Amino acid sequence: MASIILSAESLRKKFDTQGDEKAVRLIQIALRSARNLVTYVDNMLDYSKAPSTLLERQETLDFRFLLENLIPMLNVPQDFQIIMPERMNIRTSKIAMEQIMLNLLSNAIRYNDKDKPQIEVSCCLENDQYVLSVADNGRGISAEDIKNIFREGFTAQENDRFNRKGNGFGLDAVSSLVGKMQGSIKVDSILKQGTTISISLPA
Repeated sequence: MASIILSAESLRKKFDTQGDEKAVRLIQIALRSARNLVTYVDNMLDYSKAPSTLLERQETLDFRFLLENLIPMLNVPQDFQIIMPERMNIRTSKIAMEQIMLNLLSNAIRYNDKDKPQIEVSCCLENDQYVLSVADNGRGISAEDIKNIFREGFTAQENDRFNRKGNGFGLDAVSSLVGKMQGSIKVDSILKQGTTISISLPA
């Protein structure tokens, strides 16, 4: 990754000298995404060494800003509309929240088969709980699959929108993290209409 960043920096300087503003802007986006990814991977390596310590390490985060840094890592197709929440500070484990939101957003993108795909992320405070949700207008999940969706390795029968067969939704890991954070998770879904995954965490 370091070599990619160095190469991108060299390209940015070259196009900057040539006055190609569009190329410079695109490379700056790529650089920001690469640096965010490096930080995320470093955090995950730290988490693998001491998960309980990092989950206990809480900090005040601008939830929308956290999302704005994560979304470039997902290579979101241009036809997707992502509705972002209003700015709101939450106090939680940053590394856990990054892992949770990356998983939920990735699934919402991969399993959306609509011509006008839409994802809406919300965040609010209810009864001393942060309630975070990711809603999509995708293919939905059957009642039978919802029973198994938090089981390790569970995967959809159909390929995703990129015609790839996944190795699991990863919601078992999300559910485990939420549980360690003393929170709860629920799934509401209607086939062919969409899915909403809501997480409640102590404020």
